[in-house]
Amino acid sequence: MHIEAVVLHPFFVLSLIFVPVGLLVWLAIAKGKEIEKKRSEDLKRIAAQSGFSYSDALDIDLNSVPITMRVGGGDSCNMFKTVRRDVVWRIFDYRTGGGRNRRCTTVIMAESPRSFPAFILSERNRFDILAKLFGFHAIEFDKDQPFSKLCFLIGNDDTGIRNVFDQKVIRHFETCKLCGTIRAEMNMVFHFQLGKTLTPEERPLKLEEAEKVLSVFLH
Repeated sequence: MHIEAVVLHPFFVLSLIFVPVGLLVWLAIAKGKEIEKKRSEDLKRIAAQSGFSYSDALDIDLNSVPITMRVGGGDSCNMFKTVRRDVVWRIFDYRTGGGRNRRCTTVIMAESPRSFPAFILSERNRFDILAKLFGFHAIEFDKDQPFSKLCFLIGNDDTGIRNVFDQKVIRHFETCKLCGTIRAEMNMVFHFQLGKTLTPEERPLKLEEAEKVLSVFLH
């Protein structure tokens, strides 16, 4: 019995490969949009229950802040907003990258009547080596102080930053555990843990915690 070989058109072969892949990509995108829609609905509900206003986008332009939140050229969304004791508080998602490299960080921001020299405060051994590699200037205090062992502080305005970090502030961070990073510039202070996204339910609780941590700067 003679069997003829079947010759498949190259386009047909490619379609067998790429159509299923494309379908999987489409399903992944659709699922991502569904999850994001559900998160937005939950955020709106929690905001209303907790006394916050809600907006899909941040209501200020972070491009006006030279060093603070522009790392990675990200975008901001899902904003909670409230005012407490003359301080405007915002909680928002800050997203950078794309595809598999997409990263979302929930940021708590305080807009204060007070102005600050630009500085970044972080837990020691998390940021200090990388900061030094990129040429940031470390603000050093007495090495015997617990603050110097717990925290790493950088910025270019040495005198201005030392005026902010007086003994009251230093003692505050010696007793109040710093989780994540604090960045400040102009009249804005940001508190976040890079790569950590808060659930809708966590947002009001984390704001209470951040308010305690940042109170030494704001009042």
